[in-house]
Amino acid sequence: MSALKKFIAECIPYPELTENRLWSVSICPTPRTKVRINAGQQEVFTVFDEGGEGGLVARPLSAKWLNVPQFIDGPLYKSNSFAYFVELSEFDSWLIADRVLAIRELVIWLMRHTTTLNNGSHCPQAIRTAFE
Repeated sequence: MSALKKFIAECIPYPELTENRLWSVSICPTPRTKVRINAGQQEVFTVFDEGGEGGLVARPLSAKWLNVPQFIDGPLYKSNSFAYFVELSEFDSWLIADRVLAIRELVIWLMRHTTTLNNGSHCPQAIRTAFE
């Protein structure tokens, strides 16, 4: 919940006003996925269980390559976004200003240029907890 709260507060503009119309949160959309945020038609943040010895991992997407070791080959998706894999316990310290800007750039582009597809699976209870 703390990673969800931090991502929403830092990376989504005016989250209370744009929730469910421009972005949504799904809880447990797949067996290993714990939470996913979609902006428009694309996921922008996912927390998933790595399985085995690994723990929970956050996967934020950004508009540009951030030159960090957690990078996976990209660009990915139609929006040419890049994915990063960060241990959930390190996410708060990983999400620094330049990374926030790159993530916000992607989120805003998706909110302006695509239509939200996942508002049917939107979980307002998770958002209310994150807003507290």
